[in-house]
Amino acid sequence: MSSQNRSDDLDLVSKNLELIISSSNYQLAHEDRKLLNSDEMRGVRMLLEINKPEKILEEQNILSTIIVFAGASLSDKSSIDHRIELVKNSLTKDPSSSNLDRELTRLKNLQSISHYYDSAREFAKILSRQNQKEHCNSHVIVTGGGPEIMEAANRGSFDADCKSIGLNISLPNEQHPNA
Repeated sequence: MSSQNRSDDLDLVSKNLELIISSSNYQLAHEDRKLLNSDEMRGVRMLLEINKPEKILEEQNILSTIIVFAGASLSDKSSIDHRIELVKNSLTKDPSSSNLDRELTRLKNLQSISHYYDSAREFAKILSRQNQKEHCNSHVIVTGGGPEIMEAANRGSFDADCKSIGLNISLPNEQHPNA
């Protein structure tokens, strides 16, 4: 066999090996996103979604939690006040708009109960300060990670320089977790 043929054979073997290694069939199952996202692997993803948070709770020494869930309409007073001003400005340009009138009424109703946002924030702050220590974290605030009251509870823990948990899911057009 000539050295050229041997070289060609080595190139072919090398290219074939590269194709094998780069193939998704050669990937480890836990690194194969296409496989993991398939319908057949839904049960595996479910187990991961259950076990990952449990592992994190253990690593963070979280012994117990308090769950805060609420509707996603209520904001802090300053945000509602700002939205009311925007609607009022729009109403001066279009005073006959029934949609703007309804929105103004809705916002004024929310404004009247906006103190609940502050209460949730203060509740979480007090609870977190009282129950979180360096190596022991009990009664850690857990929310759905969404806006309004859930955001207030996470902010209260943050104000106290304590831990909180904001759960979230991945859906098309779903909100992002609160900051």
